[in-house]
Amino acid sequence: MSNQRKNVILGLGNTIRGDDGIGIYIAGFLTRKYKDLVDVVSTEEMGLSLLDFLSPYEKAIIIDSIYTGKQDVGNLYIFNGKDIQSNGIKSNHYVGIPELIQIAKKLKLPFPREILIIGVSVENPFTIRLSLSESLKNKIPEILDKIEKIIKEFFKI
Repeated sequence: MSNQRKNVILGLGNTIRGDDGIGIYIAGFLTRKYKDLVDVVSTEEMGLSLLDFLSPYEKAIIIDSIYTGKQDVGNLYIFNGKDIQSNGIKSNHYVGIPELIQIAKKLKLPFPREILIIGVSVENPFTIRLSLSESLKNKIPEILDKIEKIIKEFFKI
């Protein structure tokens, strides 16, 4: 990870939980295309360890899975980091983004001034398997196309 760049794309997920790993896979695709423009990293870590991945940057896009329970596999849900608040719902990541923002402020740690969270709707993030579901695999080109448009607009590249 370069500390010289101002922007980062962070893919999150757990690749042994099937669709939950979508953020990791998407980051892998994006690395090849954007490595000269922004830092693209992925991690299966969660909670407070995410501070290490985010704090050197001014702007961040986080890509993770989201399970809505609807039949909307591949849809994107976009959240501005400033607009989300902790609502007491427990996250798979134990400490969610709202809590990370609060901790960084309280400890006066450097933290991105702008965060965009992209939730990729998945079919099943709970089953243990080493691959994405077929329905999500089939949506990857469409997902990448939408995410690349968001990246270009957010980072102005």
